[in-house]
Amino acid sequence: MRVKAEHTAYHEAGHAVIGLVLGYDVRKATIRPRYSYLGSAWISKKRNGSLGATEVQAGSTESDDFGGICIDLAGPLAEMLVNPIPFDELIRCAANSDWRSAQRHARRISRRQADILIDVVMGETRTLVEQHRDAIARVAAALLEHETLTADDIKRITNGSVS
Repeated sequence: MRVKAEHTAYHEAGHAVIGLVLGYDVRKATIRPRYSYLGSAWISKKRNGSLGATEVQAGSTESDDFGGICIDLAGPLAEMLVNPIPFDELIRCAANSDWRSAQRHARRISRRQADILIDVVMGETRTLVEQHRDAIARVAAALLEHETLTADDIKRITNGSVS
């Protein structure tokens, strides 16, 4: 499956903008391919700003896991603003690591109700993506132009409209 740069830009912009909306520190976003990833967004694992890998550390709060699910789903949901591929196909092909991460967050909250939890958070995330569609589009356009954006770039581009 060939992925357009615009799709990747919207995907990473979705992670970054929704991360900001939820009060997480967004360190940077890029559409520069690296290893098996077409792009990435560096977002703190906790709202207090401790940066880490994509997995949440042991001892994270339930609130951080809810935020993690939302941020994980925001990428593919934002990509759907410009990519006509159905969500199920998108997560199977291009956003599989985001989907697996959302499932891990959900299982930490409730193993038995993880699927229901993801469905509920997905609805809320769709609403957030739609509410912040313009900010996502501005960040995506800047990613297409510059390839990598710092935290300051992302905040400037969104003009504080995501608070």
